[in-house]
Amino acid sequence: MPSVNYTVKLDEANKKQAESVLKELGLNLSVAINAYINAIARSGEIPFRLSLRDNTGVGEYLKEFLIYKSIMEKMLAAEAQAKDESAKRYSFGDILENFNSTMKAHS
Repeated sequence: MPSVNYTVKLDEANKKQAESVLKELGLNLSVAINAYINAIARSGEIPFRLSLRDNTGVGEYLKEFLIYKSIMEKMLAAEAQAKDESAKRYSFGDILENFNSTMKAHS
């Protein structure tokens, strides 16, 4: 999927505070923003409730966000592995043969 660069102006103090929180979660700002944009694109809505009085349900969105983070990390790792010229390659026949022998061994 092609990517684009997008520049955003942020309040410096808020950015630093957000980066600190994200670091504790094992994330960076770019991953968090991408997960946020993906959630909007997927659901067709902002992934949290906007209210002057109450923000209940934010915990549910954090859980969903962490799931997205995990999926994104696995996708990035798979992409890196696919680009790794030294990685062992398997044909579909090899995979099928391995599957069949594993199934026979466990039956």
